[in-house]
Amino acid sequence: MKKDFCAHGMPSAQCLACKASARSSSNTTRVMRRLSNTRQGRDIASRREGTASQSQSPPVLDARQAVIERIAAKHAIVRRRDWGLLSPNYTAMDTDWDYTTVVIHHSGNGGETNPKEIESKHMTEKGWEDVGYHYLIPPSGVIYEGRDLRYKGSHVEKANTQKIGILVMGDFESNWWDADDEPTAAQLTSAGELILTLKLEFKTLTLLGGHRDYKTTTECPGDIMYKQLGTLRKTTSLGGP
Repeated sequence: MKKDFCAHGMPSAQCLACKASARSSSNTTRVMRRLSNTRQGRDIASRREGTASQSQSPPVLDARQAVIERIAAKHAIVRRRDWGLLSPNYTAMDTDWDYTTVVIHHSGNGGETNPKEIESKHMTEKGWEDVGYHYLIPPSGVIYEGRDLRYKGSHVEKANTQKIGILVMGDFESNWWDADDEPTAAQLTSAGELILTLKLEFKTLTLLGGHRDYKTTTECPGDIMYKQLGTLRKTTSLGGP
């Protein structure tokens, strides 16, 4: 009878190397069969066959979020999530964008200079969904993020659409009992620089006004701050209301 010889020159039935190879192949087949019954095994098998599904691409950064992040980074803004004690109710707020106007406010007779006081006044006392202003600037000149720019503010009664609200914190009416009648140089500098950045980010932004320009029954932003708006318009090349 004719014998079959392997690649090693030995009869196939007698070659120990071939038998070892056969056992290894058999073991591999059994392992792969067990793996195929698991999720990991299916993934391995899929990759071996070149049909593994590709991993999801990283999420695309929302364009509006990118604008917010650029502004915050440029001015080292203290983010709402870092200073706030209360959580905004985003589902209850209207969205907004394509801003045309910056509106300057002051804290009024309360004279609050701590953003947490404004948060408490707006969200706890008044029951609002969030702080009404988009940005708050205490006497130090540090800028605090208020309401997310993607949401309509609550700072100009019945006329908030396309208006960015900036609160310069303090009471800027000339009262004998006040010690904070005038905004600090740091506040004015920060406000001007922030407005310039907002103008770069929103090509639709053309106007700068005080709260009283849109609500005749209020003194806000106070006589002293209101007199500063002409200078702010000049330095930012924005028009009046």
